[in-house]
This record gives sequence, structure tokens and C-alpha cells, in this order.
Amino acid sequence: MDTDTILKVLVADDCDDHRDGIIRVINGVNDIECIGYTDKLQEIISLSKELIPDIVVLSFLDYKMEDSVIKTIIDIKLACPTSAVLTINEHRTDKYIIESFRSGVDAYLVNKMSRGELLSALRMISSGYFLVKLIANKNRLYYMCDVDTNLGQIHNSHQYVNNRILHGREIEILTLASKGKRNKEIAMELGISYNTVASHLVHIFRKLGVESRTEAVLSSMKMGLLEDN
Repeated sequence: MDTDTILKVLVADDCDDHRDGIIRVINGVNDIECIGYTDKLQEIISLSKELIPDIVVLSFLDYKMEDSVIKTIIDIKLACPTSAVLTINEHRTDKYIIESFRSGVDAYLVNKMSRGELLSALRMISSGYFLVKLIANKNRLYYMCDVDTNLGQIHNSHQYVNNRILHGREIEILTLASKGKRNKEIAMELGISYNTVASHLVHIFRKLGVESRTEAVLSSMKMGLLEDN
């Protein structure tokens, strides 16, 4: 397989057995590779800058570390904006889950997941999907989803604005599109090619489940992803 198509994953987990299990699953397939790991939260940013992973997997189960994990997610997105972040957690409060997505998490999985669920999540978020998989209990029901079908349902049920559903460049492009700029003008303003703009718009349409620029802009404004000009 072409090495350019292999997903590079950095694993950060404070439990040796759990971390080793994740690494075995990742390295057991041909299209995903663990390129580094750590059990220390404070090492993640430096490793991310050094290795530039496609995906950072975070699994720190101690409730006392929640605030530190949220800060680390934000720092990863600032230091390596092209890296997706997948978190693996025990059961958490709605507040923590919402803060995770506001901080830039691309996928949120429960600790008790199958090998197939982990691999599917890694592959899907690398293609621009937004994933949630938790468990059902007497108070809450969560599920794996992609933005094509369930984003509105998640957004409405939790009543939060997640400005990381669309990543930085996508928001820039959609903001300019909302001002009536055409693809060529957007490309010139951002210093990228016309084809790159078109490609980003295709991903935006897919994520929002729409078919036109106008629908994308209106949908994003309704969800709070863009300011209403």
C-alpha cells in the first residue's frame, strides 16, 4: 500500500494495557499505523508537532484530569490544525461531552468498544465525518452518527454550537461564500487554488447534508457556525 494513504495515528493513554490494546488493533491492519505513543498528557503537544499525525487518540480516564484533557484538545488543534482528535472515555456528564466537541474533538467513543468500531471511527473521521458513540443508560441515549444524517439531531438534543464540525479552512471558505464571493475570488483571497476551494465546498456540503452554497450558508447560520451578516 502507498505510504501516503496510510493513516498515521498518535496514541496517548495513561493505562498501559489499554494503550497496548489500541496499538495492537491499529497496527493489525494495513491502512492505519501507530507512529508514536505516550502515557503523559504533557507530552502530547510536542509529539504532535514532531510527528504531525493524521489522528491523535486520547484516552485518559481519570475524572480529575477532565479540565487538563480539554485544554490539551484545544492545544492540539492550535498546534496541528490538520490533525483530527478521537477521545476514548468512560461515561461522562453531558457538560464534559459538549465541552469536548466545543474544544475540537472529531470523535468521542466509550471505553467499551469493539475493534471494528475503533477502526471504523479512525477511517471515517479521516474522511471528514463527525462521530459520537456512547452507551444507552436510563437517562441518555447516544449513538454513532455521521453528519450527513444525524448532525441536526445531535445539535438539537444537546443544544450546543460546535464550531469544529467544520474545520478552520472550511469555515473561512464558507464565510467568504456567505459574502457572495465566487470560488475564484475565494481562491485568490486565501491564496489557494480554485480546485482546492471546490473540493472544500464538496466536503462542506457533505458534512452539512446540503446541495448548494446557499443551503450551506443558511444551515451554518442556523446552527451557529457562521455569524448572520
